Amino acid sequence: MIEGKILDRILQQKDYNFKPEKNSSFLGLKGSSIAFILTEAFKTTSKNALVIVPDKEKAAYIFNDLQALLPENNILFYPESHRLPYHPEKTSNANIQERAEVLSYLTNDNFKGIMVTYPLALSEKITTKSQLTKNTLQIKRNEKLSIDFISDFLNEYHFQHVDFVFEPGQYSIRGGIIDIYSYANEFPFRLELFGDEVESIKTFDPSSQLSNTKHDFVTIIPNINSEQLIESRSSVFDYFKEEGLIYIDDKK
Repeated sequence: MIEGKILDRILQQKDYNFKPEKNSSFLGLKGSSIAFILTEAFKTTSKNALVIVPDKEKAAYIFNDLQALLPENNILFYPESHRLPYHPEKTSNANIQERAEVLSYLTNDNFKGIMVTYPLALSEKITTKSQLTKNTLQIKRNEKLSIDFISDFLNEYHFQHVDFVFEPGQYSIRGGIIDIYSYANEFPFRLELFGDEVESIKTFDPSSQLSNTKHDFVTIIPNINSEQLIESRSSVFDYFKEEGLIYIDDKK
């Protein structure tokens, strides 16, 4: 299978830090039994886990099982960029958003959780952890922020200026209100400025334009496939700490 060959090639690389402490093998695992074993291993070791299965469909099943078994923990799904049909140079914004959200979690030194993925997603090189951090903008409530500065930042990373945001990579400015749809969040952010001070930060539903959750700070991450973020590339393995669990399904 193509997926197996890709996985073999990835695992032969020795330039990543994330390595398992020891090896164990399981035979005859079916259905949700995989998720149950992963749950117990995660609880017992308290270490981050990387789960690699043959394809996207199986990864989605295990991801859903783990979410049900570990509802209070970070369970992440890491997809491929997904090239659009007849437009190989373009990728799906939804998949880019999912990948960016995962990387945003992994850059946090306090992250604890499980990432589920598959060989095609792992085979794509991504921006380095240091490069992503360097090109990320954090905005805090009550800090000084000029509209010109945020506009320059968003334009530099090719965010689209629109009347109303409805997908990642867009922003709008109406007086002292700035709406930004980061590539690493499910919902866009609404910043309300009083002069040059950030008075409030909220997420909102783009379909209804109604605010839902307040925040003390937010992180704006641009398109991880943009030119500014692909100068240096690495593997997603480098986003993990040195010690952890790796579960590989059907490795031969």
